[in-house]
Amino acid sequence: MIDISKLAHEVFSVHKTGNPIVLRDALLSAVGFDGLNEALRRRWLEPDAQSGNLVLAQNQTHIEEMRLMAEAYAATTPQAAGGLNIGDEVLVVDGGKQYVGAVEKKNQAGAYSISFKGEKPSTRREYNGDEVRSIKKYDPAKDARLR
Repeated sequence: MIDISKLAHEVFSVHKTGNPIVLRDALLSAVGFDGLNEALRRRWLEPDAQSGNLVLAQNQTHIEEMRLMAEAYAATTPQAAGGLNIGDEVLVVDGGKQYVGAVEKKNQAGAYSISFKGEKPSTRREYNGDEVRSIKKYDPAKDARLR
């Protein structure tokens, strides 16, 4: 099974170098054939018609998706015992789709209520700690979301 956030991290790290050409063998060793195929399927990578090399997507939507997933991978996976705080920005995968939101509250069992930005999952429910990934910690000095 492919860890999509790890895949995004590996591909996005190439984006941060500023070199649009992806070294196929390096990516293969990091994520395998399944990961390479998934990156192509998600259109994070595209074959260059002239050179035949793999290049990073130029589409900003795909780049933003990669960035969010890469940040989710880089962030520490929250612990059920209290790794997330109210206001923290999180990434949730529900029904095979990814959603970005903020922690609204935490119940006594350790599940989180999430307030979603933009697109929302079809069903409102609470999420366990292993279903959410921290993207950005809430900083009340810098972020006025909950004031």
